[in-house]
Amino acid sequence: MEHALTEKTGKGRSPILLVILGFCAILCNGFATYKFVPIISALMSYWGVGEGLIGTLQSSNAIASIAFLIPVGFLLRRWKPRWSGTFGAGLLVFGNLLGYFAPNFVLLIVSRVIEGLGAVTLNNMVHNIVQNQFDNEHRGRPLGIMNMGQYGGQFLHLLLAELLVSQFGWQIVYLYMCAFQLLFGIVWFIFANDTVTILGIKGKSAALAALKNAEAESRETEQKSDGALKVIAKLLKNKSFILLCLATAMYNPAIIQFGSYIKTYLQVERGMTSQAATAVYLVHTICGCIAMFVGGTLSDLLKTRRKIAYIAFLVTIILYFLLMKLPTNLIIIFMILYGLVPKMMHVLSSSALPSVVEDPKNIPVAMSIQGVLSSIVNLLGGILVGFLIQETGYDTTIYVMMIFLFLGALFWFLNKKIK
Repeated sequence: MEHALTEKTGKGRSPILLVILGFCAILCNGFATYKFVPIISALMSYWGVGEGLIGTLQSSNAIASIAFLIPVGFLLRRWKPRWSGTFGAGLLVFGNLLGYFAPNFVLLIVSRVIEGLGAVTLNNMVHNIVQNQFDNEHRGRPLGIMNMGQYGGQFLHLLLAELLVSQFGWQIVYLYMCAFQLLFGIVWFIFANDTVTILGIKGKSAALAALKNAEAESRETEQKSDGALKVIAKLLKNKSFILLCLATAMYNPAIIQFGSYIKTYLQVERGMTSQAATAVYLVHTICGCIAMFVGGTLSDLLKTRRKIAYIAFLVTIILYFLLMKLPTNLIIIFMILYGLVPKMMHVLSSSALPSVVEDPKNIPVAMSIQGVLSSIVNLLGGILVGFLIQETGYDTTIYVMMIFLFLGALFWFLNKKIK
């Protein structure tokens, strides 16, 4: 395991380049995750739908995760990262092209499903490579840097949408995302030579040996029909892993799904103009990027992820109360703290995963199982959030999100295997 970002491995690729490209892959995921934040109103007007169907559209990418994430985990164990990464980027490109030309709302949902499959493939792949590249005490910082791409993508998307949507319509969002994802796919295909493996960057001979071992294990697994089931069963019996999965699942509806409505909430409920709401939302996004790096670095320095995570969940409950009560001219305080505090949870979760999964080869499958549970909650949560806002209003919805946050804190608190 390499400890330094700048260290090269044999004739292989540099870990620093791996982290940079991982950042770009997560940026693609950030594009997909926060795609609808600046265009919800435009979509509702164009298609003549309400918040309920918009919530269904937003969470429909979770369908792909539920159906395909576990197969993707086993695929990542078998395929070279060059091919799995290019495959993921290709699905993102195809999904966005389909969305750009979609003649009806049904095909728009289908495009979101395809995009979701591409996003989870890329996200799973780069997380696994980086997790295996660095040991437990040095994993937080590179993962934090890489995961800054999540909010880097959101920030870039908000800027581009604010500049272009008013002139070219909401479809332009699909077009510029497609262009960036195509560029990433080409660069990744060139970078990911035979020294880039799912177990990290290795010298040429070590990479070939690892590939042969992986192929041998795949043949053995094929000969044993219950091989995959045994891997899954072992993970599902892991109490610490399940608690981590549950905590991650609570994050999705409370932060990601509801967070996509905050800009709209500021306009509809608090009377802010679109420009003002976008400006303060951009501040939150910048702080989210900072939080990724801070969260990863802080967990390495303090040698704890569990305590930081459950405290962050509890603090976010207070922040949601402030969202409802702060005067509009002070809402910037909420946005800064909302960017800094809950956004750390993602990097803490991803860097904690190897601590609860003993065999590094099973991390792709573990991450897939974690993703499936999150996606189920994300799918139901997206629909729930949309219809809660539509039927009961924003304040009631915020109180429901507080319950999810409390459960997330509880699951982290109980997970004593994670330091």
